[in-house]
Amino acid sequence: MVYLQKKFLEESIFLSGSWKNVLVCFFSTSQTETRLPDVVILLHTRQGDKYNEHPVIADAAKVGIPSIAVVDSDCNPNIISYPIPGNDDSIVSAQLYLHLFKQAILLGKKHLKQQEESINA
Repeated sequence: MVYLQKKFLEESIFLSGSWKNVLVCFFSTSQTETRLPDVVILLHTRQGDKYNEHPVIADAAKVGIPSIAVVDSDCNPNIISYPIPGNDDSIVSAQLYLHLFKQAILLGKKHLKQQEESINA
């Protein structure tokens, strides 16, 4: 059983297999309110010393959460919903991608807020 203490899942650390049993992990009344993320953003799709694919990619695909990932020549883009070809190893490119993701998210939230205000007005 995975216990989350924060309101949103994306604020918590990914625990391997935590998205596989969605009804038990996220809709149980014994835990705090949580929700699944709208999208998963990955800068590097490999993990650990064995250099395996990160388990969050497969778990997100199983639950139906779209994934956005920067994929290099050593990554498999087949299971990723929106692969972005690029260098995922350099710090400068990672900072650039994070800045662009941040701008896109803030712009999307701004447009959503404007739409909600126009509907309520």
